[in-house]
Amino acid sequence: MKHPRKLYLFVAVLLLLPGLVAACGDNTATTTPATTSATTTSVATTSATTAATTQNATTSATTTSVATTTTSATTAATTQAGAARSAGTFRWRQASEPKTLDPGFLTDQTSIEIAQNIFEGLLELDPKLQVKPALASAMPTVSEDGKTYTFKLKPGLKFSNGDSLTAKDFVYGWNRVAQLGDLAEYGSIMYEIEGFEAVSTEKDEAKRKAATVSGIKAVDDNTITIKLNAPSFYFLTEATLWVFFPVNQKLVESKGDKFDEKNPWSTEAANLAGVGTGAFILKEWKHDVSMRLEVNPNYSGPKPDIDAVTVDFIKDDSTARLKYDNGELDEVLVPVSDIQKLKKDPKYQNQYHEYANLRTTWLQFNFSKNDNPLSTNPKLRQAFAYAMDRQLITDGALNGSGVPTTVLLPEGLVGYKTLDSYPYNKDKAQQMLKEAGYDTPEKVKQLEDQINNYGGGKSGGYAFNADTDQWKAVAESVQQQLKNNLGLNIKLNPISTFKEFLARRDDNKEFIFMRGSWGADYPDPQNFYEQCFASYSGNNKSNYKSPVFDELVKKGNVASTPAQRAEYYQQAEKVMQDDAAYVPLFNGIQVRLQKPYIQNFGWTAQSILPFKYVVIKK
Repeated sequence: MKHPRKLYLFVAVLLLLPGLVAACGDNTATTTPATTSATTTSVATTSATTAATTQNATTSATTTSVATTTTSATTAATTQAGAARSAGTFRWRQASEPKTLDPGFLTDQTSIEIAQNIFEGLLELDPKLQVKPALASAMPTVSEDGKTYTFKLKPGLKFSNGDSLTAKDFVYGWNRVAQLGDLAEYGSIMYEIEGFEAVSTEKDEAKRKAATVSGIKAVDDNTITIKLNAPSFYFLTEATLWVFFPVNQKLVESKGDKFDEKNPWSTEAANLAGVGTGAFILKEWKHDVSMRLEVNPNYSGPKPDIDAVTVDFIKDDSTARLKYDNGELDEVLVPVSDIQKLKKDPKYQNQYHEYANLRTTWLQFNFSKNDNPLSTNPKLRQAFAYAMDRQLITDGALNGSGVPTTVLLPEGLVGYKTLDSYPYNKDKAQQMLKEAGYDTPEKVKQLEDQINNYGGGKSGGYAFNADTDQWKAVAESVQQQLKNNLGLNIKLNPISTFKEFLARRDDNKEFIFMRGSWGADYPDPQNFYEQCFASYSGNNKSNYKSPVFDELVKKGNVASTPAQRAEYYQQAEKVMQDDAAYVPLFNGIQVRLQKPYIQNFGWTAQSILPFKYVVIKK
């Protein structure tokens, strides 16, 4: 959906992903090309050729996208090889500290952004979201049937403490993710690997913790094979994720139970200093105050240009903005209330940046609770959907830092198609409220009390993390629209930190009405539909369950052409919307301030650029 006042199309993202390899009629193992790309700051035309292995046919697609910014972001990363080092410390801010830095337990953006600078896997996404080798010496060779990937490691790899890093460490880390079972919420990402799902879903805990995955092998110290259940469009992009990071078995198991999320190996700087494989080590972690990262002396790639990164945990956006203006921080989020003012201020002309995001935000319900009308009454959820004026949220609450959407999938990904099942309509919203059984003022008040007083009140109302201005502004808009359009005075339930919000929403499942949001881990519709709403996904935080939806998603995952995949995912979207399983609101735009002397840092469509690219030129 186009924003009426701003030329804007989400991202340049390929319709096809690099995981599927053509047999090309011969028996030679074929090196898989890395072709996934995206850019957030310029007009881009991207062409991709991906071969359909199962049909021995090659399919081509071209997508053209535009992501315009008020000030063009200067964040293209360049290699550091041969360049004079500028050194210095990059000073950054997060609203709250990571929940954990254990790759097996990572789920939230804050934790992931830090962990991806401490750990590294076989592959990584470069600044243009192209898959490239990281700890692997080259892209893998792939068997003729498209199912077996063979990786060779760089020679002489080490963990950050100097311990030798071999193929066995990768296999150990991946088996550990499977052995974690439901505790590894991203474990389902690896279900494509032969034998992984069987281990991960084993109900006998003792058997699961002792089992190993049949599809992963350490052939020798420098060679790993991964066998999939079937050819995959997106496996190589999945393989860039944190669940594929190796971990140092000796250190992990020396600090306690290797299956315990609170094991201090992943929550204390002194322990984390020895387990990493990334460009930085965690030198200091003052909980809820700050972190300091320094260059990993045993990193296998080019040495970062900077010496260190400090991360201050500052809850309030406005406070962080003041520190930026005072010269204490190098890059910050712009509070939504300041966006239009700073955009026009000449002082910030070369500091103000907007970045398109592959992120969708929605109203989320909790289907694991059958003791409230929001989970059991679809017509009530439909009333909430009709009551939402998305344009009012993006233009008003977000001050232009969002684009209205009516579907889960961001524009630019294969399968994207507009479907507006519940356009804003106050009369229709009130009609559905009556059809839901709330046809008198007394019944509406009863409903209001049920939602607000759920869980003794502490779990009631509309829950959101209040550590960024954005979520507070959205919550207030949702609250006002429910009042104006349905006559419901739903209280706001602000949770002080993102970390606490995640624990209460995801781990305790205590809220019944809350903020939902998902940003792409890799640019493929499977990452949205399966991860967010499939009944078997650990990231399905709404606990929505639909066998019809699950089956359509599975068909979309393995279909052999982009057109077939798109059709299945679009059908899956309709199933969700017919159930009013969620209420899509908007796709986000990151609005940031960055000091002019900071180079090669910014935001891709998915996340921050790694700190290893940062250059300081004062």
